[in-house]
Amino acid sequence: MDVVGEEGVNDVAAAACSSSPAQVSCANLKTPWTRSVAAFGEVIILYKNHTDLYEVKLEEEGIFHHMYGDFCHKDLVGKKYGTKVYPSIPRLTQTGRRGKKRRVAPTSRGGHLYLLCLTPELWTVALKHRTQILYTLDNALISFHLDLKPGSVVLESGTGSGSLTTAMARVIAPHGHVYTFEFNEHRVKEAKRDFEKLGTNGSITVTHRDVCGTGFGEEYDGMADAVFLDLPSPWNVIDAAKRALKVGGRVCTFSPCIEQVQKTCAALDARGFKLLRTFECLLKEYEVRTNRYEVPACVAETLSETKGRRFEGADPIVISPDEEKNVRSSKEKKAKRQKLSVEQRIEAGVVKVFGAESRPRPSMAGHTGYLTFASRYADDN
Repeated sequence: MDVVGEEGVNDVAAAACSSSPAQVSCANLKTPWTRSVAAFGEVIILYKNHTDLYEVKLEEEGIFHHMYGDFCHKDLVGKKYGTKVYPSIPRLTQTGRRGKKRRVAPTSRGGHLYLLCLTPELWTVALKHRTQILYTLDNALISFHLDLKPGSVVLESGTGSGSLTTAMARVIAPHGHVYTFEFNEHRVKEAKRDFEKLGTNGSITVTHRDVCGTGFGEEYDGMADAVFLDLPSPWNVIDAAKRALKVGGRVCTFSPCIEQVQKTCAALDARGFKLLRTFECLLKEYEVRTNRYEVPACVAETLSETKGRRFEGADPIVISPDEEKNVRSSKEKKAKRQKLSVEQRIEAGVVKVFGAESRPRPSMAGHTGYLTFASRYADDN
């Protein structure tokens, strides 16, 4: 796999910015994580929000269809990553969050997306799920406790959708290699197609093999710095993992049930593995948003006096309870609103303020599972 240094990337990026879209190519950008400018032939991410993003491979005649409109690939080529992009042909009718359609002015540029460089974190969210996947938090923990670094050789059993494989490929780049094995032939073909599309096939080798039945193979004996097992019965592969590992190498198993962990730990201990540790990795994401809510007058007075801060976002708005009952339409309510000083708001007794609040997301992508790590040391004589 060809590697482009920082200076080389900057040179290619500068050439891309000064060239026409048809002349920009990713031929000299073989490392997908170091690109700074979009080019034909590479996979990019069009980002709307944390849960709504799309992976797109840029082609000369390609068009990405979205609710905001049509994004022509040639209009994206040459732009720096992180740029806000608008549709080449905006839609005059757009559907809102509640399914209601609204007209967009013909002169409007429409909604916007963000042009982002592909990373393993974004790929984990955007990829097509062929199996249950490991998410970014799991991938980071696995890479850390397996002591992965540039140049490491990793054996993985259970390619699945390729989320962890892609994350490890970035860590061990540019001189390391990930050998991943999958027993399902269809998933092997899909994984090869994905890695080739991403440009990581130079550091990843996908093999169709049932590791539980045949092991990794004699050709891999003593060559691995780390082994990862995502299998229904990892305790049956501990002998094969020990043969493949170098002395001092690390092994990790992923199991959704604690009974599997118990059997795996017993097998690891019986084969002489040391430093056994098991983690349960739970993800809880919070989202921050601005909201309007009522604050008692005494609290507002305390905030204004002791903390010496102004209300964030906008001046708080006061509507007396009597007025609240009589106001029906939003226009009337807007006409009744008054911007008052802090003292006047406190005297009114009802203070509505704009403030930032943080709360857990109602639905979060994740799973329950246990990661078990151990080290292979030299056999006792």
